[in-house]
Amino acid sequence: MTRRGAVSVNISKRLRSISIGTMLAAGIAMMGPVAASRHPQRGNSAEAAVTVEGEVGRVLGPSTFTLVRRKRVDPEREMLVVVPAAFAAIVQSDAPVRVTGTVQKVAIAEIKNRRGVLTHLKTKTEVTTRPVLRATVVSSLAPAAVEVNLLVRLEAPVGTSESGATAPVIDANQVARSTDKSMVGKRVNLRDVKVAATGDRGFWIIAPSGARIFVMPTDKISPRSGQTATIQGIVLELPEDLRVELNASAGPIYIYAERVEAR
Repeated sequence: MTRRGAVSVNISKRLRSISIGTMLAAGIAMMGPVAASRHPQRGNSAEAAVTVEGEVGRVLGPSTFTLVRRKRVDPEREMLVVVPAAFAAIVQSDAPVRVTGTVQKVAIAEIKNRRGVLTHLKTKTEVTTRPVLRATVVSSLAPAAVEVNLLVRLEAPVGTSESGATAPVIDANQVARSTDKSMVGKRVNLRDVKVAATGDRGFWIIAPSGARIFVMPTDKISPRSGQTATIQGIVLELPEDLRVELNASAGPIYIYAERVEAR
């Protein structure tokens, strides 16, 4: 059994547990040959499957977050996690998770193209100098009553299983009223909402109540201010860096939209 805050590494069918800190050091060493060769030799330890249990440290965008040891906040022991393309991670900061993936080199450009928020030099440095865990599985841990898959394909409904999908939220007021992160992971299908303003990373819509909601489209194409739009997407936690960048007084969530139709 893997103990909390430890890492299980399966190499040559042998299971061993190491701390996140040890993995960071080992991963930096492993990234060398991977970065130097576009086609690593089979059996390279950098491609070994790794399972990590910890807490979400910082949410950096729809496909990127950091992982820290449970009950311990230490920026020197953060590991960056990147989820597969076409998926979003419905994770929340401070929540315990289990991540399985491989340690690889990931370019800053890839994270930015997938809507990652890398505004600080420190974060950019971490991407270039530390190992990145490219996740294949992300799931919840206790105290959640049921283990939930936290990787969601954007065009698929959200649920704890294929048969447990929930109906999308169709009332923008319901999203606007949220003052916590309880709506993270819910799908939305909003029709005829007014576009209030646009920016480099997305746009704001106005709920019937007058409250504003930030929307980040997957394709970086935003409607014009004053248009009405139909929006389909998923509710995610608003990254703290993005909140500062937007000078936002909005709630802790936003909509990551895979479909925006404006008129």
